This record gives sequence, structure tokens and C-alpha cells, in this order.
Amino acid sequence: MLVIDDNDDDVELLRIALGRTGSALTLTVATTGEAALRRLAGGGDADPPDVVLLDWKMPGISGAGVLEAIRGDPATRGLPVFVFSSSDSPEDLRVATALGATGYLPKPADMGGYVSLARALDEAWCGKTAPRT
Repeated sequence: MLVIDDNDDDVELLRIALGRTGSALTLTVATTGEAALRRLAGGGDADPPDVVLLDWKMPGISGAGVLEAIRGDPATRGLPVFVFSSSDSPEDLRVATALGATGYLPKPADMGGYVSLARALDEAWCGKTAPRT
């Protein structure tokens, strides 16, 4: 899973939650839209991600710009991309949907929410239900 987010705290909370659930997901992080697009364009020897969690509001290339680039590239067009944002703006949701986001996941407010999110991601992409902690 590729997490594209400039907020280290959100990334760390997700990493902790994945650990608590025993998730088999491998977390790769890009802290800018530019770094994410470089990673997706070639990424060296790294395996391509199965799913992307994309922060919507980032400096430089925004989430909208990253999503537009992903959907415009035949190599990444089918990649599941979930906008992962603290924004509850209807306009952000409308734009994300119009650009082809797979879904829109609000950032959890607490660790319990991150653990629930980690379980759901693990079940969806690893095919198992993580143990409850």
C-alpha cells in the first residue's frame, strides 16, 4: 500500500494501527505528490502498490493533481486510489469522484478509528480479517 501524505503523524498512526491488527499490508510512504509520481512511474526495484491512500491537501502537487496523473497513465489507471483526507468539503468529494477516486476515506479522529480502518484495508487487500485487539 502506498500512502501519499505530508503529515507524519497520520502516517505513524496508520503504521501503528496496521501493526496492532497484524496486517500483512506493506506500507510505503511518499510525503509529496512529486515523490509519489516518481515512485509510481518507475520506483526502481520496488513492487507496485496494490492500493493508494492519497491525502487531498498537500503542498506542491495536490491530491487532485496526483489522482489526475494516476488516472491519465495507462500503467496506473486501474490502481485503486482512496482519497484519505480530513476535509469534509462536498466540493473535495465531488472533484475526487470526478477525477476517478475509488473512494473517499475520512481520516480517523482517534486510534480506534485507525485500527478499524487498518482492519478494513487488510480484509479488502489481503483477504483476511485481522484479529481484534
